[in-house]
Amino acid sequence: MLISLNWLKEFISIDESPDELSGRLTMAGLEVESVRDLAEGFDRLVVGHILRKDPHPDSDHLTLCRVDVGKDEVQIICGAANHRQGDKVVVALPGARLPNGMEIVPAGIRGVESFGMICSEKEMGLSDTSEGVMILPGDAVPGTPAAEILGRNDTVFEIDLTPNRPDCLSHFGVAREIAAWTGNALKEPAAVVEEKGPEISTLIDVNVREPDLCPRYACRVIENVTIAPSPPWMQERLRAVGLRPINNVVDVTNYLLMELGHPLHAFDFDLLKGNRIEVRRAGEGEKIRTLDEVERTLDEGMLLICDGKKPVAVAGVMGGGNSEVGNGTRRVLLEAACFQPASIRRTAKRLGLHSESSHRFERGTDIEGLATALDRAASLIAALAGGRVAKGRIDIYPAPFREGVIPLRAAKVRDLLGISLPAGEIRLILERLQLTVEEGDRETLHVAIPPFRVDLEREIDLIEEIARIYGYNRIPSTRTRATLEPGGTTRNRQLSMRIRRALAAEGFFETIHYSFHNPDDLDRLGLAPDDPLRRFIEIRNPLSRDQSVMRTTLLPALLHNLRRNLKRSRSGLRLFEVGRTFEKSADAPALEKERLAGVAAGAEVLPGWDRQEREVDFFDLKSVLERLFRGLGISSTEWTALETVPFLHPGKSALIRNGETSLGYLGELHPEAMKRFELPQRVLCFDIDLEALFRAASGKIIYRPAIRFPAVERDIALVLPDTVPAGSIDKAIRESAPGLIRDVRLFDLYRGKPIPEGRKSLAFSIRFQAEDRTLTDSEVNDVRDGIVKKLENEFDATLRD
Repeated sequence: MLISLNWLKEFISIDESPDELSGRLTMAGLEVESVRDLAEGFDRLVVGHILRKDPHPDSDHLTLCRVDVGKDEVQIICGAANHRQGDKVVVALPGARLPNGMEIVPAGIRGVESFGMICSEKEMGLSDTSEGVMILPGDAVPGTPAAEILGRNDTVFEIDLTPNRPDCLSHFGVAREIAAWTGNALKEPAAVVEEKGPEISTLIDVNVREPDLCPRYACRVIENVTIAPSPPWMQERLRAVGLRPINNVVDVTNYLLMELGHPLHAFDFDLLKGNRIEVRRAGEGEKIRTLDEVERTLDEGMLLICDGKKPVAVAGVMGGGNSEVGNGTRRVLLEAACFQPASIRRTAKRLGLHSESSHRFERGTDIEGLATALDRAASLIAALAGGRVAKGRIDIYPAPFREGVIPLRAAKVRDLLGISLPAGEIRLILERLQLTVEEGDRETLHVAIPPFRVDLEREIDLIEEIARIYGYNRIPSTRTRATLEPGGTTRNRQLSMRIRRALAAEGFFETIHYSFHNPDDLDRLGLAPDDPLRRFIEIRNPLSRDQSVMRTTLLPALLHNLRRNLKRSRSGLRLFEVGRTFEKSADAPALEKERLAGVAAGAEVLPGWDRQEREVDFFDLKSVLERLFRGLGISSTEWTALETVPFLHPGKSALIRNGETSLGYLGELHPEAMKRFELPQRVLCFDIDLEALFRAASGKIIYRPAIRFPAVERDIALVLPDTVPAGSIDKAIRESAPGLIRDVRLFDLYRGKPIPEGRKSLAFSIRFQAEDRTLTDSEVNDVRDGIVKKLENEFDATLRD
């Protein structure tokens, strides 16, 4: 932001030099990036009075001018066509070096000597374009330095403000900061309006349909204005801070923007249909052509300013070309409003449109100072454009601002700053910042926060203000003495890191996504309206619908990520995330759960000369999770068919249990869910409750000596009902002789003739081994026969011939 020193001096007396002031501003948190003297490049530029204008003897487009430059009269050849005898102009005398780098020397032009140059605005760096030389007011005195006439005897500071200090996005705001550390009196800007027009209520009706997004809307009407250039002093002020003068009405709104920091907008009143202003949300796909002559398509939810028929401005961002103030404007509607910062930020971001107004509205404006800015602008327009201000102003303000109060403890100030400041000095600093202070109990002050300080929310914020104004350089440096304790990690943190390393070793890539997502993703998962995963927490002011609710599951973000990578021809992709989910809870603001989720798709085995390509399937991920569980010291898990998760294939998904504890699930994504997420191929996914996993994990791998006695293997093939899961058979076999059975492995599944319909054949290999002896065939056969008998009784199984 650019700040003019001369402009600042209208509000406060400043004794420091520009360099000293720059240092003080930076130390107070308003970092000055550069200091520029506007008079630089204006040496030997003076006011000239054209006494004579004659044609050049050897040119049809050059003129020979005799110019009074104060002490002398000089001859200057000029190529412009807009000057006349008697005009006052800017003359660059020999030895001048213009801001654009041009050096002026006496020169002969077609046989005639020229001793200087009559300058245009472009040549002096005042404008990007010019149609001739610059004509000065008739009362300019020849010989006067041009810098003085053009308002260039000024210093401009470029300040890099942090987003939390919108109160300093104006000259008055910076002056208020200077007053706080100097104690000099702050002069409030005048805002006296002479109301000579009709009652405003007879001219315009205003309806704010979205008071949450527009908590205050005010306007005035000025009639009988004459559009013309603004006076030179205003134009120079605007140029000094990087703004281009347009006309007297628009320049006043920009002037007040830079002076008081509150954006204003001027409409051509006669271009507004229906004598009506309505503040409403845009409809999806609604269009408006903005002042930059770009037609913009709006999203549902963007805030608009409309007349009786159409949008006339994107609220807080930019006006519409269909209501622009131009040369034919005779009546002006002047708007001053306050908009919700998040709404303006979202709109500006979506439209890719950043303006001086949106820059301020995004950070928060002074809802109480709005009226002062409006009245001062109306007064200036009446003075500069010759208009009449209508009586009264429309001011829709349904919920007036109420000051928040923050308790401030003197002891806390002392503890954090390391110095003991008297209560009187603390109070004086706060009051100089225009904060209202009242005495409390036990060395406590109660500080009321004005609306322009949106950054002050807590006691620590007030303590920071005290340090800023008191001066960081006045706080003595002390050596910190402390005992450093070595850090450590919790058991759960250690287990979490082991999980990450284990999955990375299995070829998974870890991802980190936002903790919020689009509620439409829950529809894509096919969740029922009463599904627990729909108990999401809504974000009050989301940046977009894609980030409007806190996530209740990690899977949607992983699936979107997977889709993007698969579309980029990635093959054999595995992704996982460790993170928190959030659900509504009656007992707490949010129920947070630590989850592990993963997805996989594509080739599990790539094609080669000795093998064919194979796509990843359920059993590939099952083996990954089993290895993970074993690495965490979870020796036994039970996998049972799962048909209750709507986004998983009912025949290719399983619930994972450890004893009576559910650890999570694994399955193939349902074909309908794949379509809704636009996934081109089969996807496997898993979701694990990490808190349950941590409880089940011993975290230790137990060493047992190798058994010295030989193992014996027996195979059994069983015919049993098709509905019996292989896992149930596996479990029953292991429980039959836990001291002797070391391993059970399913190695064959068969359906078809001669197996009856509705039944299947499962073949298991069972490994027997004793720790203290060599098993005999008789012992092994007895155990095998017992297993077969148990399976026959419990599962209607028969031994296959």
